Amino acid sequence: MHDPSAAAFWCSTSALVLLLTAVILLGVIAWSSVATLLLRRRELANGHTRVLIWDAKVALRRVETVFERFFWGGYWQPARSFQEVMGDLGGTPLDTSLAALKLHCRVLDEEMGEGNWHWLKDARELSNVATSLARQRFLMECAEPAQAGEINGELEMLVYTWTTQLRTFEHHLDSLENEYS
Repeated sequence: MHDPSAAAFWCSTSALVLLLTAVILLGVIAWSSVATLLLRRRELANGHTRVLIWDAKVALRRVETVFERFFWGGYWQPARSFQEVMGDLGGTPLDTSLAALKLHCRVLDEEMGEGNWHWLKDARELSNVATSLARQRFLMECAEPAQAGEINGELEMLVYTWTTQLRTFEHHLDSLENEYS
């Protein structure tokens, strides 16, 4: 016997399977679109963070270059005032470069959102070492020959500290850049 409702059953079953397949396909397409959108947003945010990292790296390079010119180049002049003897860098190109580095580090810390101001602290430590170096350099200019050896030893230690902190800062920025690449 041939059942007259069998064709309708198979037709409705096929339609239901096609409908379910279409719904699943639409769900996969929607999920894929949302995942792609989220990925693009994350890439955009990472790109923005990388730009901030690069800005901080450029500012750090500028500090390094200006430091070399300031301390060992033609800008250096013997101390003339109490502020200079105390290592006040105000108004010097090094001060301007350090201020720019601090600004970029503050922006980078805000972007990181950790709330511990890690990069700004590193920039301030670098600035403090530069101030101490300036103070020692000015003291060396004004020192008696008997004191010059002691001051020179402190200056060498500060130069070593400066170089170490500068390289560590640079290494941490490189690590952060790799993390966001």
